[in-house]
Amino acid sequence: MSGYSHVAGRAAELLFTVLLVIFSLAFIWYSTVIPDPPRNVAVGPRTFPFILGGLLLACSSFLAFKQVSQVFSGRVDDPAVEESVPVEDDAEIGDWSGVFVTLGAFLVLLLVLEWLGFLLSFTCFIFFLSTYFVPKKWKVNLLVAPVFATTFYLMFTKLLGVILPNGLLSSII
Repeated sequence: MSGYSHVAGRAAELLFTVLLVIFSLAFIWYSTVIPDPPRNVAVGPRTFPFILGGLLLACSSFLAFKQVSQVFSGRVDDPAVEESVPVEDDAEIGDWSGVFVTLGAFLVLLLVLEWLGFLLSFTCFIFFLSTYFVPKKWKVNLLVAPVFATTFYLMFTKLLGVILPNGLLSSII
């Protein structure tokens, strides 16, 4: 890596980090304009986006501070050292079929969510994916999927006040 490309790489990293800080500030601002539900709830629809934006701001600010302090202190990593150290790429996807099955299952979930309702569609989604990845435990998956779906349904509807589609179970729920 030449000296110029190393400096350009540093500038690109710093630009990306500054853009992350700006994005997190915009994210926090947009989370404040989310309308509150008509009833008084302790944890409203603004809470989680605000927390997420705060965490993103903290992480991106720390990263920007670290990069700026390296530039101003004159401490720049030696590009020759970077090239001599073998880097092992752990981010490779070994099972592309699993990725495509997960994406397909998510697409089906989105397509049938209104018609089946959250409880049934999310139960089928969890059961299908957990059985696809661990087929020997299908009996356990059959028990766990409705518990997870019901827990998420109650958490969203009762705790957060989010309206979820009931679908086929609308006469029961």
